[in-house]
Amino acid sequence: MIIDLIRILVLLAVTFVYAMLDLFNNRDLPDWFAYASVVVGLLLTFSYGYNTVLESLVIAIAIGSLGYVSYRAGYIGLGDVFEFVFISLVIPLQPAPYLINLAQNGLPFAFSVVIAAGYMAGLIMPVYYIRKARGKEGLPLHLRRRRNRMLMGALVAAMYVVLLGIIIFMGQLKSASVILVSLVAIPAFVILFYGDTIARGMVELVYPKQLVDGDMIAVEMMNRGELAYFKSRAAGFGILADSALISKIKNIKRKIPVYKNAIPLALFIFGGIVVSLLFGNILLLMVFSMLGG
Repeated sequence: MIIDLIRILVLLAVTFVYAMLDLFNNRDLPDWFAYASVVVGLLLTFSYGYNTVLESLVIAIAIGSLGYVSYRAGYIGLGDVFEFVFISLVIPLQPAPYLINLAQNGLPFAFSVVIAAGYMAGLIMPVYYIRKARGKEGLPLHLRRRRNRMLMGALVAAMYVVLLGIIIFMGQLKSASVILVSLVAIPAFVILFYGDTIARGMVELVYPKQLVDGDMIAVEMMNRGELAYFKSRAAGFGILADSALISKIKNIKRKIPVYKNAIPLALFIFGGIVVSLLFGNILLLMVFSMLGG
């Protein structure tokens, strides 16, 4: 149907703009564009039938709520939340993929996009940020956090060995299965084991007056004295630098570590959309491949 083609073309066009703004505009997303994208998403949602409209709205509200919690916790930007709400409104459920014949079991499309985007980011992040971390070894990290990351990295490696053993035991050892599992396990191991190095690659030391609304402060890289000082000057000082916090600390002449080199997530979201449209939910694809489908 022509309306389905319109939905996909609008989805790709709007998310491509999100990606370009994230990549070339210092992650500065204009408010009007974020709001407009949600309005466009709502218009396309109401082109569905009644039952699908309700389903789409419920999914979008759930995605938006989870996204906002993640934003307040300092994991993603507010622009990324708006983008996922837009995606959920335009295509609420994972459609049949274009290149393979595999049932998608009614999974939310945004769920497929998150998995695919995280998958691609996991392949690129270690190389990109380990290189950027050179010369930043002086930034501190809590020893306990570092040990936990290394233990998690070792656990991922062990799980990979166990999973590979299960595949061999089941007699389903195919090259595609090994490659797919490896492409997940190896980057996950590197990210966890070298997490402190990757984190340093994301961080820049800046004065509080250089903060912008939505910046994420690397509080784990502040020593106890510095952290206590800023908390004494601004109640609620933490990961997220919102306008209220910035106004309280903007005149302080001490630099703080801030995630200024955050990976352009919208670029990977766009890639995740393309992958999900072509191949469906890649988690299902991996399971299908490992089970010998």
